[in-house]
Amino acid sequence: MATIVKHIETGKNLILIGCGFGAFKAGYSNSSGFLLTTTKTDSGELPMLALAFPNGEIHWCESKDVEVISIDGQSPKDILS
Repeated sequence: MATIVKHIETGKNLILIGCGFGAFKAGYSNSSGFLLTTTKTDSGELPMLALAFPNGEIHWCESKDVEVISIDGQSPKDILS
């Protein structure tokens, strides 16, 4: 059986394959004068899910963008009741 999730924005049902973290690091500069330049770096992790689409393609999505519809054919509410 499988875990079925719904992509909140599109309403499409997809198969949850796995999860992990997407890491990012971004740097940018702010020049506010001839000699005054500051550089800032942001980094972090995003909880990501690997999802299978009906055509078999696998895409990564942030976990906040989906909700669980069923696990092994049962709703989360039924499992947790």
